Amino acid sequence: MAVIRDGIDATRCVDYASAHDEENDARPLPSNAYSVALSARHAHPGETTVLNGLFDHGYYEETVARPFREGVISEAPVLPGVGLFMPAGTAGEKDKGLFRRSVPEFLAEACTGCMECALVCPDAAIPNQVHDIHALLLEGIQRLDLGESRRERLRARLYPLVDAVRDGYRDSKTPRPFHDVVAEAAAGLVIDDAGLARDFARLAASLSLYPVARTRPFFDTAEKTGIGGLFAAVIDPWKCTGCLECVSVCGPGALAERDQEGALQESLQARFEFMTALPPTPARFYADALKPEGDIKRLLLDPENYYATTGGHGGCRGCGEVTAIRLVVAANHAVTRLRQQEHRRELETLIARLNDKRDALPAAEDDRKARLAGLAGTLEKGFISMRAAPRGKVRRGRLSPTPPAAAAFTPLLSLIIATTIPGSTACFKTLNPWRRECSRAWRRNWRTISARCAWRVSSWRINTGRNGTTRRCAICHGPISPPTSLPCCRR
Repeated sequence: MAVIRDGIDATRCVDYASAHDEENDARPLPSNAYSVALSARHAHPGETTVLNGLFDHGYYEETVARPFREGVISEAPVLPGVGLFMPAGTAGEKDKGLFRRSVPEFLAEACTGCMECALVCPDAAIPNQVHDIHALLLEGIQRLDLGESRRERLRARLYPLVDAVRDGYRDSKTPRPFHDVVAEAAAGLVIDDAGLARDFARLAASLSLYPVARTRPFFDTAEKTGIGGLFAAVIDPWKCTGCLECVSVCGPGALAERDQEGALQESLQARFEFMTALPPTPARFYADALKPEGDIKRLLLDPENYYATTGGHGGCRGCGEVTAIRLVVAANHAVTRLRQQEHRRELETLIARLNDKRDALPAAEDDRKARLAGLAGTLEKGFISMRAAPRGKVRRGRLSPTPPAAAAFTPLLSLIIATTIPGSTACFKTLNPWRRECSRAWRRNWRTISARCAWRVSSWRINTGRNGTTRRCAICHGPISPPTSLPCCRR
């Protein structure tokens, strides 16, 4: 109520016919080189599965999203129950930075790479990245206003410069800005051409736009066994709401609260745009995240996991419930995708073994050859269907499968949170869990592609007869006895 009273007290009558307002109306709107579309494309680069027009992004954009942004939603057609048919990932188009008064700023020299900021942010507004040094330098060279021949001369000296930068970090433990380390390394190279030396100096200066941190886990430790990288926590200026949860958990003080103002906003936008042009974090930095000895936080370095739900939710600023859901969905996405990859490899091996066995049979055993060919063909069709599912393709009206955690979460998510789920990820599709087609899709896909999972609970439910007593193998359809038994073809 205090906020409402303050709002009422601050309300003033506006005379739109006054000379002051006429002067303001005559001023051109400030131009901006970046827009919220940059954030949306980075978080949700693919296209969404559509079941029909109700879930089509273009249709929703035309009837709801664009009129809402332009302030003419009252003139849009009334669609009963439109909130139930929001396409997945539409929150990526929201600009949540319009109303914040403060924003965090990344101070690379103080960062330790703990990734606590990525864990607590409910808005997917501070993606953590680890970059190879050569990738940063290549992007910096590409952005220099030079002719292509001069850029090629810089690229020809790239790897000596990378080695010099790496040596500079090894020789000194004192935190230094990346562009200063690059400038010092470039000055130490043997360069006879004065023009080339000036181009290297320009390269070092241009890299001041994008601050990165030399950290113990991602550089020092990684250098002992391979090649280290530089860490960055980049603020998404279109998704950050200014809740400052990241600032509160940052022990080293690498995130500082700043008042929102034009120059800072432009700087944040330019940094985010620079990040989107860089390659994603190399897999070697998070490959062991799900292993018992691994650091599970590192799975958020994979953009596929971090953006398993987009930013732009309609919940409260700093909402802890959204944070919890984001982390569970990201973990589910990482585990499910890993299992899918392992299952695909197993299917490929099984199909190859079946074909080899068929080819090795004598000509007299035509019946066995036909059975093996049919089984291999069925598994190949399922394998193709499984590969298509993560891209969200719908073939001949059939739905792509949804993992168990996705099916469990979908009914629990409110509309304000459900709109943050992108439809192009491997885990989530635009799928109505209450439709009968959902269960049919599960049954069909599991029966087709399961190579040895008939003894798992999910396959048991699918393969259970109406009387609840008969369980059959997904491969040979033979009966499965007690729950601890393997399918007949795997004994």
